[in-house]
Amino acid sequence: MRVRVVLAMVLAFGVAAPGAAQVVDETQIFPVVAHTEGAGDPPTSWRSDLTVHNVMDSELTVGVFFLPFNQGNDPEEGEMEELILDPRETLTIEDVIVNLFGITEDTSGALLLQCDAETFPSNPEDAAMLATTRTYTVGSAIGTFGTAVQSVPFSGRILNAGQSISLITGARNDSDYRSNLGIVNISFSGAPITVHYRFLDEKGSVIASGSKDLLEYTGGQWSFKRLGVPRVIEGPLTVELWLDPDDIAGNPCELDEDDLNLFVAYATKVDGNPTGSGDGEFIYAASLEDVECD
Repeated sequence: MRVRVVLAMVLAFGVAAPGAAQVVDETQIFPVVAHTEGAGDPPTSWRSDLTVHNVMDSELTVGVFFLPFNQGNDPEEGEMEELILDPRETLTIEDVIVNLFGITEDTSGALLLQCDAETFPSNPEDAAMLATTRTYTVGSAIGTFGTAVQSVPFSGRILNAGQSISLITGARNDSDYRSNLGIVNISFSGAPITVHYRFLDEKGSVIASGSKDLLEYTGGQWSFKRLGVPRVIEGPLTVELWLDPDDIAGNPCELDEDDLNLFVAYATKVDGNPTGSGDGEFIYAASLEDVECD
């Protein structure tokens, strides 16, 4: 399977696009889906559902590829599951990691969806889809608690090609909330990268810092506690992230698509540390500066 993303779209960073907006496109990338047992009291069990809508007036084949965290992945060689949607059909796959990919062990990773005509010749040339995911807890007698996770927009400031710092704000790690940091390497170069991070308290003081080495087409998610953020700090936290200078491939406006190094980052904030509802909130990182290409 070939990862095809139109370079002009990827580099339209100057076009405003809300991080929570749904995206209609031939390519959809979701930075995290999960089938895991988490923390909390009682422990939270996380699941992810995938919903795909065929926006076309003809049948559509959608390829879905799972990119497990903490290992190198190759979307050109890996196995892909296919969905066949009738015109205007909407399909939901509950607990997608188990029910589409047959993986029952504790795992998480990113999802890549494609429906382009080059990959699937039976699809129309202007093939496009609308997709979203929801990650939520199960096991409570009063229902599930969770958050929608929209696909990565190819415009706005969500993708970072190394020209500036990306920021997350509003996360917490105190007596009421626990948070996690996720970083995903979606470099079209297929190269490993290093992403640095630091945590700031509400006064702007650095309280923890470090870096993560990410293999090709993979990512990871780590609790703030594991990354050295003390629980005793009350109030909102901000995270700064940036690509290692050695991994910045150059001016993204002048690079071929296959040379781009890119990452996307996010935080999840969970109600309860440890006692609480387990309700989650998803927050994309946003780059501090636009990259505007002529």
